[in-house]
Amino acid sequence: MSENQRYKFTPAPFPYTHYQEDEIDLKELTKTILKYKKFIIIFTVIGTLIGAIFAYTKTPIYEIKANLQPGYIIKNLSTKKYFFSPTVLNTYIKSKFDQSYIYNYPQIESNIIKKTDILSISIQDYSNKNAINDLRKILDDIHQKEIQKINFYKKTIKNKIDILNKQKNNFQKEIKILKQNIHNIKDPNIYQLTLSQINQYQNNLVNLNLQIEDLKKQISPLNIKQTYIVGDIKTYPSPIKPKKKLIIIISFILSLTISIISVFIIEFIKELKTAN
Repeated sequence: MSENQRYKFTPAPFPYTHYQEDEIDLKELTKTILKYKKFIIIFTVIGTLIGAIFAYTKTPIYEIKANLQPGYIIKNLSTKKYFFSPTVLNTYIKSKFDQSYIYNYPQIESNIIKKTDILSISIQDYSNKNAINDLRKILDDIHQKEIQKINFYKKTIKNKIDILNKQKNNFQKEIKILKQNIHNIKDPNIYQLTLSQINQYQNNLVNLNLQIEDLKKQISPLNIKQTYIVGDIKTYPSPIKPKKKLIIIISFILSLTISIISVFIIEFIKELKTAN
């Protein structure tokens, strides 16, 4: 067998026929759509109207936003001791006050802002007024729990102050007695020891006064902060739900798509019946 006879090449068909078939298919599709154009228009209009009715009759939902600073006590040169840590407070707000799993609304979302101890709260409800009331309920609930901790803390501090005051009174009594008796001391050594003792007690009094003042500062209103709103509450005049324009656009596209698909299904069924 010669080299030329061993290999046979079959030329590829000219692609014009495929282009021609595609052109015919597009013409047929266009004809089918035009044939049912009234059905398509009516179906699309009705579907869009249904979407518009839904968008304009659905109960509007509003949203407010606020930032919360968890309550704390300032101790030891601006060191904060929280009544409830930001993480605990964040979990508590979401678990107790978000009613979306039962009543749909209010929906409450809480997150800790990165690199801060501040909580970002968003509340969705049937009106801005309702959402603001929801926020007040959250704050009132937290404040009640914080007051219990504040009262216990103040009581503990006052007990410490009372103990220090008793120590002060004892030192003051001792100083008074020593000063009364020092004039009757003849021995120089004992006299010097008594003076040293008086000085020591006086130094103790100074230290006790400093401790008492420090404790009083700790229960000062300036150093005790309950959870509060940072900045302003953000409210929006327009509802965030439903998004009317988006619903209408989606209704139009969906209705148009369904109507066209329905037309092709109808034509396909007709062709099947004709073939049978």
